[in-house]
Amino acid sequence: MVSPDLDEVADRTTVFVPKVAGQPYRWKVTGIDYAGRQVAMVTPLLAVPSSGSAKAREEWNKIASAIDVGGAEVAFGPPDKPGDTTARVQYIDFTGEAEQFTGTPWMVRAHITIPALSAINRGGGPVAVRYPPAYVKDGFQLADPAKLFSPSTARTPSTSRATATVAAGSSSPVSR
Repeated sequence: MVSPDLDEVADRTTVFVPKVAGQPYRWKVTGIDYAGRQVAMVTPLLAVPSSGSAKAREEWNKIASAIDVGGAEVAFGPPDKPGDTTARVQYIDFTGEAEQFTGTPWMVRAHITIPALSAINRGGGPVAVRYPPAYVKDGFQLADPAKLFSPSTARTPSTSRATATVAAGSSSPVSR
């Protein structure tokens, strides 16, 4: 990992955001989607000392829970055929857990573009979707061929007009 010279940190015993010229440094990170493709992202990160993991999630949510992925194609479930669980993503909201020497991020919601909904919505921007609790708990089950997302109740920064239920190959608007 290479970075420019980072600003000095007054207290390295607490969680902090590495900065350059007073601004959070945006690190290049790579995620792997369900189809095994790399998804590049740029985001500030936290430096978490071994004694500071309890405050890490709180600090993370202050700086960078939404990460711009610039319209990347992302598979959100194991594909049965190429593209059947893939959506064009504008940004993903992450949270996670920090433990000594490691961290585990997970998706809270993704803000995806659904062409059919954009046409109805007059190009209203991405809609927020999330995994239903059953998928979070048990993963994708073979008995559920639709591999559905659930609508998110949170409004996206770029649009507040609609949310959607998204299935492999189809979508439908849902009312709030």
